[in-house]
Amino acid sequence: MNETKKLTIEDLWNRPIFNLDQAAELLGCSRGTIYRMRDEGILKATRPATMRAYLVEKSEIQRLLKEGYGTADRTERNVIRGERI
Repeated sequence: MNETKKLTIEDLWNRPIFNLDQAAELLGCSRGTIYRMRDEGILKATRPATMRAYLVEKSEIQRLLKEGYGTADRTERNVIRGERI
């Protein structure tokens, strides 16, 4: 049976692009909050024509962290440097 490994914040941060669930994990918020942010234009997410999922670039997560959208334990400093949270 295949077991999927849950990625740590550090593992996620090494990727250039994220799905909405991963974006929520990085920002420390709920999936619903991410969808609301996308719908309200706060979060820029794209949906490639061949995919069902929306994707978010790393630079967009960095921008949101700088603007204070992450939770108190999800600051740009501790996510980017890979500090344990």
